[in-house]
Amino acid sequence: MKKLIILLSLTSAFFLQSCEKKGPGDNYDFSNSLPAYVEITTKTNLGVVQGNSATIALRLKTAVQQDVVVSYSVTGAFSTTGTVTIPRDGLTANAVVAVPAGIVPAASASATAVFKITGAKKGTEDLSIGALGANSNEIRNIVVGKNLIGVTSDAVSIKETIADQTIKVPITITSALKSQTSLTYTLVPKAGNSANNLELISANPLVIAAGATTATIEIKVKDNLTLNADNVYELRLTGATAPVGSEVSINADKALYTITVTDDLKTVGFATTTAVDVTASGNRNFEVKLSAPSSAAITVPYSIEGGVVGTDYILRTTGTLTFPAGTTTSNINLDILPTYVKGKVLKIKLDSITGDVEASLGTAKELTVNLK
Repeated sequence: MKKLIILLSLTSAFFLQSCEKKGPGDNYDFSNSLPAYVEITTKTNLGVVQGNSATIALRLKTAVQQDVVVSYSVTGAFSTTGTVTIPRDGLTANAVVAVPAGIVPAASASATAVFKITGAKKGTEDLSIGALGANSNEIRNIVVGKNLIGVTSDAVSIKETIADQTIKVPITITSALKSQTSLTYTLVPKAGNSANNLELISANPLVIAAGATTATIEIKVKDNLTLNADNVYELRLTGATAPVGSEVSINADKALYTITVTDDLKTVGFATTTAVDVTASGNRNFEVKLSAPSSAAITVPYSIEGGVVGTDYILRTTGTLTFPAGTTTSNINLDILPTYVKGKVLKIKLDSITGDVEASLGTAKELTVNLK
């Protein structure tokens, strides 16, 4: 019994030593890890009508096990201070700032205040402000207006088609315009986009009647027959001009509308990939399809392997298929002659495609014809 107790003791000691071995994470150096910090989520100008509230999103980079109290100040067109709490294990919170009425001067359409994070505490511990540390400047401009004009939504994606299409960019006005207003805007390709398949329909400036609360900017989308991947354009509201006292301005954070135009990609291929068995002489059509119509004529040269021209078949078409603009089908026409040799196999192959760079050969580019 004594020997058994000794043996068990030795075994336990061995396992305890094994458990004390360090794993690969035990020696990790956390000294260079980025500490938790607080920042403003979006720093673009925020538009708000006087007498309403401005909501500014804040975020904490890396959750902590205590509430984080963020202090802020507002200076400029109006002044205030306050705090907002990011809850334990949370990452976000909103600072809701009441904007006083009547702060925009009578002769002006807008005035600017500056929201700034002034401190952040986890218990008694001060946290960094901004990713750069050293309490980097975390500010956001609040552009206060009497009546604001802005886009209703911020983006649209549209695919080119053979027919021109129209994009209608919706404009919203906070309250009815006191007088006729001229809205100016720009429409330009985003940096790196060299294509241009948009055309303005609406006038620029766009004249909006007194009393209106909505408006529309119309843009034509054309098929430019160019392979550009996604073409991205930016429409930006730049100014609202009206008689003095009209009290209207551009909504700072509703001024940009992004338009993405995708290429009208299409493919050409046989209508079927199933081998065709021919058991008698006669005229045969083999249909080739274009997946979507093009605004340009497309040509597709083809070739036939196997068999003997004049003995097994006669080609009734030219060796090049043509898809006129707006069409989606064409046919390869053969006469299978009475002298055809049974057992031969014809391979009809689509060789290439020209006329529209947005069109390519599909997977069904070869058809087998068995002469039986």
